[in-house]
Amino acid sequence: MKRGLLGLKQELKNRMELWEAALEDIENLEGMANEAKANFKKQKDDMKAEKKTGPKKSKDEDKKDEKVDDGMDDQKNPEEEKKTSNEKKDDNDKKKDI
Repeated sequence: MKRGLLGLKQELKNRMELWEAALEDIENLEGMANEAKANFKKQKDDMKAEKKTGPKKSKDEDKKDEKVDDGMDDQKNPEEEKKTSNEKKDDNDKKKDI
């Protein structure tokens, strides 16, 4: 009888350990699910914001878009600004002929 009770006690102990391990796994899985849900929501919000504002540019694209100031724009002749596009083409043709 004593052996039977000791065997039963050991069986209950093993089941209790399995139960505790299962509960721990469940808690870990719930934490991972909550984290995945938060990441999904963040991505969804980012996609909505991107639709409204347009796609985000990378840093390289931003650098390409920046205008490089070579200092030549500062010395424009006011007479050339008044010329039409046809007159500018004529001036360019004259310069090529020379």
